[in-house]
Amino acid sequence: MSKFVIDKNEDIKNVFDPVMEKYFPELLNLKFLYVWRTKEKMDNGKIVVADVTKLSNKDRDIWGYDVRVEVDNNEWSEYLPKDRKKLAYHELLHIILIYEDDEQEDGEVTLKKKALKLDSDDRVCFSMKPHDISIERFRAELEKFGLSKEEREIRRFLNEVYEAKNQK
Repeated sequence: MSKFVIDKNEDIKNVFDPVMEKYFPELLNLKFLYVWRTKEKMDNGKIVVADVTKLSNKDRDIWGYDVRVEVDNNEWSEYLPKDRKKLAYHELLHIILIYEDDEQEDGEVTLKKKALKLDSDDRVCFSMKPHDISIERFRAELEKFGLSKEEREIRRFLNEVYEAKNQK
C-alpha cells in the first residue's frame, strides 16, 4: 500500500478551502495538493496529524501544485469538525506569501495593495513559517529550575488567551 493517497473525495479540501477563504484569502493564489498519509509520521514521540510542505520548483512545474497538505487519515477520522477547522487554520498559518515592493517614483512605499511577487518562471513566491511559540522541556527540568524568561512570557500570553476565551 502506498504511503500517500490523493484525497479524491476532497474531504481535506472541503475543510481547508473554507478556512482559507475566510481567514487567508490571499492563499487562494496557490494551488494545493491534498493527500492522505496512510502510515504514521512521528515527531518527538507524537503523531503528526497534518503537515504542509512547499513543493520544489521542479515539482511545481511538473505537477502544477505549489503546496502539499498531507493529513493522517486515522487521526483525521477521530477529529470533530471544529477540530478539523482548527487544524486547517494552524497548517495554513505556516504559509507566508511574498509581495513586491510597490514604490512610488520618489522612493516612498505606497499604501496600495502590493502585488504578489513572482519568480522568473511566473510562480508565486512564498515561504514556510515555523511555529512562533515552542517549548520543549522535560517535566523534571521545569520542576527543578522553573520557567525561563521566554517561557514566563509564553505563560503570560497563554493566560491572557485563556482569560479572553473563557470570559465569552
